[in-house]
Amino acid sequence: MDDRYYHSIEFHNEKCEVSLHCVRVCPTQAIRVKKNGIEYIEERCIDCGECVKVCPNEAITAKTNDLSEFEHFDHLVAIPSPTLYTQFGREVGPFQVIEALKHIGFDDVYPMTWTCEAVYLAIKEFVKDYEGEYPLISSSCPVVVRLLQVRYPEMLKQIIPIDVPKEIAAKQMKAEAARRLGINPDKIGAVYITPCSAKMISIKQPAEKEKSNLDGAISIKDIYNKLYAEIVRLKKEEDFQSKTEKISKTRRMMGPITKQSLYWSVLGGDKNMAERGGWLTVSGLENIIRLFDDLEKGKLRNVKYLQLLACRDGCIGGPLTVENLYIARATALHRIEELPDLPESKKKEYIERFRRGEFNFEGRVKPRKLNNSGNIIEAIKKKKTKDEIYEQLPDIDCGICGAPTCLSFAEDVVNGFSVLEDCIFFAQDNMIEIKDRFKNRKKDKS
Repeated sequence: MDDRYYHSIEFHNEKCEVSLHCVRVCPTQAIRVKKNGIEYIEERCIDCGECVKVCPNEAITAKTNDLSEFEHFDHLVAIPSPTLYTQFGREVGPFQVIEALKHIGFDDVYPMTWTCEAVYLAIKEFVKDYEGEYPLISSSCPVVVRLLQVRYPEMLKQIIPIDVPKEIAAKQMKAEAARRLGINPDKIGAVYITPCSAKMISIKQPAEKEKSNLDGAISIKDIYNKLYAEIVRLKKEEDFQSKTEKISKTRRMMGPITKQSLYWSVLGGDKNMAERGGWLTVSGLENIIRLFDDLEKGKLRNVKYLQLLACRDGCIGGPLTVENLYIARATALHRIEELPDLPESKKKEYIERFRRGEFNFEGRVKPRKLNNSGNIIEAIKKKKTKDEIYEQLPDIDCGICGAPTCLSFAEDVVNGFSVLEDCIFFAQDNMIEIKDRFKNRKKDKS
């Protein structure tokens, strides 16, 4: 794997007004605000998008692909996140969304819904036969995987080694389309329609394999207006409603869009998971970090499996969604009641495929290499120096130095990222300069 880190977060220093919101919410303390704007410690960033959500000036944005970037493919297929089906209210069904996607630039749409069912069943089988250290941790959220790589590397061995639905769907789609069309799989583009920028990272730089089966990702937010306009236009056609209802009935018999497929988009939608002994679902990075800290202290008992989702209430709370979180949740739960369960014959098929190893990781997730790792003697010296600097600091975590805490500031000084005078308690002139900078920005805005 490439030692360099790809990131989906972009910083625009010309818009930064030094609000420090980003510094305070970053779960891995990767962001610093300096005199010239935002800086970050690359290997610590897990692309959670929390900084994107809180920045009041759009100085931090998430980057995904544009549809025009995939024109070189002979056959382009959309693989939508189930979250997409929750963004248009109850009056627009999944098959109407699928049909509209085919009219805005995609040659076909491959719902990843059957792979959600397959992965769910595979996880149940894996947990049932597992005899190692608990709790096992889901790999479904790339932010959680990268959080483990950076802050809790000793827990990486507890990630359940089953691939995520979107990767399995892309692999299967390319194999099927290549046979059907008689073309090279490399000429077939697989594009994920994503609710969050972190999914882009898992495509550009997957943690568990050399190369993703997907070729890129388009934000729900970026594609929404075009897609919604097409849905409205198609709805005016007399046969659109009956056509999509016919497709829906046909596809339901095949079982690609079922209850379990929408459970992936909403926290707590799956009553079976909630009732299953030792299975726990948690959302929100702050809650997940608290959970991991409790795990390290040995506080968590009798939990076998953790489904952890960085975004509030699951993927429907992703930073690249459009619909109000609570309306999207209501739509998902309403849609779940309408959809059928997976036929028993399909359940048996997916379990057999799991047992043959079709859904397994290609490799193991490894810790990230941080700059402070290396020579043990040098590390001890740095720690001693850091402790000495920290003793001189006020320990009030004001953040004016641009670091989130006094302890992280002491580490920055040791690593040459800051100087002691960046702390206002050591430099009166520095405070005057910051004050002048705020005044100038206010003048520019007025």
